[in-house]
Amino acid sequence: MIRTIPAVLFVAVVAACGGDQGPAPHAEDTTALVETIAQIAAPACGLMNASSQEAAARPSPLDSATTQLGAGTVKVCYGAPSARGRTIVGGVDPFGQPWRMGANEATVIHTTAVVNVGGVALAAGSYSLYSIPEAQNWTVVLNSSSDRWGVPINDEVRSSDIGQFTVAAEATSEHVETLRYRFEPRSEGAAELVMEFENTRIRIPIQTAE
Repeated sequence: MIRTIPAVLFVAVVAACGGDQGPAPHAEDTTALVETIAQIAAPACGLMNASSQEAAARPSPLDSATTQLGAGTVKVCYGAPSARGRTIVGGVDPFGQPWRMGANEATVIHTTAVVNVGGVALAAGSYSLYSIPEAQNWTVVLNSSSDRWGVPINDEVRSSDIGQFTVAAEATSEHVETLRYRFEPRSEGAAELVMEFENTRIRIPIQTAE
C-alpha cells in the first residue's frame, strides 16, 4: 500500500499538532499519522433523516473503514448489525436474495481516486454495494445510487447497477457477532476489503487504476 501524504493535508495535521514544536514523529508513529490523514481526506459517511447522535444509538450503529491507495483514499461506510442469536445471512436474509451488506442506509464505498473493484472500473466518487450471497460464493454488485436507504433492493435500485463480480465465501475461525469491515494491504496500490459476519468472510479486491 502506497502511503503518499498530500502536502496540504500534512501541513494541516502538523499545524493541528502545534506546528514545529516538539520532536519529529518516530518511525513507529508513521502508521497512526497516515491513518489520521486518511480520515481527514475521506468523505463523511452519509446519514438519512438522522443525526450522528441518533445513528450512534441505533441497534446497528454506523461504522466505517478507510485506507490509502496511492494518492487516493478509499472508505467504506456501513451500518453494523449484530446477530443476537439469529442467523442473518441465509436466514433472516435468505441465500439467493439481494442483501445490503450492512444495516440502515446502503453500504457505500467512497473513493477519491480511479480504482478497480473486483474487475469493475470506478471513477472517483461514491457508490453503493450489495450482494447476492450463496453458501459457497457471493455475487457483489456495485451501484451508482449511493444516497439511499439500504432496502428494498428492487428493480428501480438495480437499474443503477454498474457492474458485478463473484467472490468466494470463506469460513471464519470463530463466530463474528457484529458485522465488520477492514482493509488488508496486498501490494503497491492494492488492498482487499474484508467483510466478516457470523461465520463467513469475503474478500473484495481493490486496486488503483491509474
